[in-house]
Amino acid sequence: MSHPLVRGTSALLILGVAIAGGGLPAQAEVFVEAATPGRLALAPNSFTALQTTVPATVKIRTDIPVHLQVTPPVLRSGVSPDPSDTVKRTVMRLNTTQVASDDSIPHLNLPIGLNEVALSMQVQRSTYFLAGDYLYEVSLTVTP
Repeated sequence: MSHPLVRGTSALLILGVAIAGGGLPAQAEVFVEAATPGRLALAPNSFTALQTTVPATVKIRTDIPVHLQVTPPVLRSGVSPDPSDTVKRTVMRLNTTQVASDDSIPHLNLPIGLNEVALSMQVQRSTYFLAGDYLYEVSLTVTP
């Protein structure tokens, strides 16, 4: 199924990581060791939805247990803007635990050590994605 408005549409998911130091003990160490961007594509049989095809990943090393929160995706650049009624969702996964940006408790508990977190996202618009490239960003916040 092809539509001229969306032919060649591609998107990329990038990460931003913030470490909230307000409540971290002075001796606590939290390091982001590696982050890789993900890839998005139109959902099957849809011209109005993007979804993850390759999850973004981030490796976080911590010497104390911490909480990780994620924001819904934000469009940083694209051929057409997200309409105001666009539904956006980011999902974090650590092993078998999964938490979404729209959950009532939207944080993932990270144990001591090296943790590899996978991030997926979905963007559902009320209008077609025009053909071209789109760049979405999610932000992660680490808190004690």
